[in-house]
Amino acid sequence: MKDDLNIDLLKRLCETPGVPGREERVRALIEEEVQGLFDETYTATDDAGVSLRIWRSSYHGGPLPRPHIETCLRQTGQRLRALLPPAARVLELGCGSGLLLQELAGSQELAGRVAHYTGTDPSGVALEHLQRGAAALRTRLGAAAPAVQVHEQEATSE
Repeated sequence: MKDDLNIDLLKRLCETPGVPGREERVRALIEEEVQGLFDETYTATDDAGVSLRIWRSSYHGGPLPRPHIETCLRQTGQRLRALLPPAARVLELGCGSGLLLQELAGSQELAGRVAHYTGTDPSGVALEHLQRGAAALRTRLGAAAPAVQVHEQEATSE
């Protein structure tokens, strides 16, 4: 990422009216910076290919402890599983590296609860992690693993 260069150029474009194509260039620079941040967030992972860097405390801004995150994921998975019909189709917007997929369909006792999972995220790096996790699910669960599709895209209304 060319952080300083892009930020300086973005500032100059915002401060200089009348530059031909200014709005498009500003939009492109912002999109490039945001994409870089998303990808950077998912680059650092633990041994299981999981990135928890995005989980931050809204009180102090620091990272949340892993046990707290795992409890939150487990509880969210329990609430969602209570609502899922058998052989559910799941669409997750902003799926990241697929933590929710693993929580909903990641074990033999959950096999068959999710038949199809589609995840979207702006980070191709995150989706690579999700696809590796989905491949591990197929290895572990065989035919009981959900069909998984991923799409790299922004969550926009366009």
